Amino acid sequence: MTINDLLTQYNALKRQARDLRDELGRPSRDEALLYSEAAKLCDRIASYYGDQEHARNRWLMFKKENNDLMIQTANAIGIYANAPQPQPAPRQQPERPAFSTGSLMNAAMRKTELDGYTKPADNYVSYAANRQGQNGNSVTPSTDPGDPRPITTTASGFCTKNATEHVSAETIERWFIKERPDIDFYDIVGNDDLKKKMLGIIQKIKLQKSTKKVGLKPFSGFLLYGPPGTGKTEIVTAFAAEMMDRGFQFMSIDCATIHESLVGKSEKLVEAAFLEAIDKAPCVLFLDEFESLAVSRSKAKSYEKRLTIALIEEYNKLVRAGKPIVLLVATNHPEELDTAWMDRMRYKELLPLPSEEMRAEYFRKKTEGFVLTDGLTVSFMVNNTDNTSFRDLDMYITFILETLLENLATEYSVENDGVVDYDAIDDMICKTLDSGKTEISRELFIEALKSCHKSPKIEIIRSLEEFTESLDEQSGIDEEDDAIILDDD
Repeated sequence: MTINDLLTQYNALKRQARDLRDELGRPSRDEALLYSEAAKLCDRIASYYGDQEHARNRWLMFKKENNDLMIQTANAIGIYANAPQPQPAPRQQPERPAFSTGSLMNAAMRKTELDGYTKPADNYVSYAANRQGQNGNSVTPSTDPGDPRPITTTASGFCTKNATEHVSAETIERWFIKERPDIDFYDIVGNDDLKKKMLGIIQKIKLQKSTKKVGLKPFSGFLLYGPPGTGKTEIVTAFAAEMMDRGFQFMSIDCATIHESLVGKSEKLVEAAFLEAIDKAPCVLFLDEFESLAVSRSKAKSYEKRLTIALIEEYNKLVRAGKPIVLLVATNHPEELDTAWMDRMRYKELLPLPSEEMRAEYFRKKTEGFVLTDGLTVSFMVNNTDNTSFRDLDMYITFILETLLENLATEYSVENDGVVDYDAIDDMICKTLDSGKTEISRELFIEALKSCHKSPKIEIIRSLEEFTESLDEQSGIDEEDDAIILDDD
């Protein structure tokens, strides 16, 4: 099963859980089981990413959140089962909730008992509060008469004013990237126009007095759209790294983690995220997989409409705050976004599949320090990688490098007393690589093309082209002479 199959299956499970809650209007055992299956899928997806630490950690975080949702739903079933009945008198020993037996429900019951939780029939909020206290959080009353929000401090020392019974301080803390990403903005291949606009944001933020004098707000918003694997997340991360060098905070949120929450909680998460960006300004706020959050209200279900409205309201607060904040949202499906939201985004930038020039630059960088042999040239690689994304190109290069290392490890096999000496092999391989004489053959490149199958992109490219054309039609620009049409008056 490919990673695309796993992601499709995961999204389907999350949709089923949301639709089930929307249809029944209450939690159910089937919903809890769906969250359990989603958590297992997160484990498989995380293992797929291997040494890609950021992606792997993100999916392990999703696994934890799905397990939390499973326990919350199981506890909530106890509420609904006991709702018509009077509450029993408190007992010294924990009383099991009145939901059906089964490994999933028993696990939830054991969890609540181990935490010293008397009865999960209060609600999942009290369970979360109980767990939060055990994590060592402290709450300090506000001393600011204009801002009554208390300050919650986590065990790690992170402080926030936006922790509530719906949104824990730990959740908010996970949104922040604390260490500068190991990537430079100028190392990004292609997309020069977009990079120029992003650099202009840096200039605007630096010119605070003149910006204020002409009435411009320090807020900026970018909508980045394009096929999967075209570098949207990478260019955002590189831009955020540049901004972190200038004292900005970096918040990165996968919108699927907001949309997948219990009905009513999603709006609270959106509110907390935007308020946190205001509190921590100057700040870069990145919302990935944005199509799952700002769903077009003409196609949305009732709870999705509420979420879209909440998102627009919080966006307006973000702009009115008048603080240096850069909002970047990324999506593969801009045609699914709400029109009112689209109207609010200043920059709408397409990141297309890499052109021939971009692929040539990519291959030159990736093969630097290697010798191309057997008729392999950069031109040959470019000509044989039409309609590929950067993710596809990374897949080919990874296959080539892994094969080279395997071959060198076999060639330099060293044993001491019958035990393979990997340290010695590692040193010999590094010495060979440093020599700049390691060869990449044409045959190896062709083997990479055959072994690594790229995902189909025809349909999504066609959809994105239609969306881009619709933007051009609304811009008021005459494509024939590239001039703005003016009235005779």
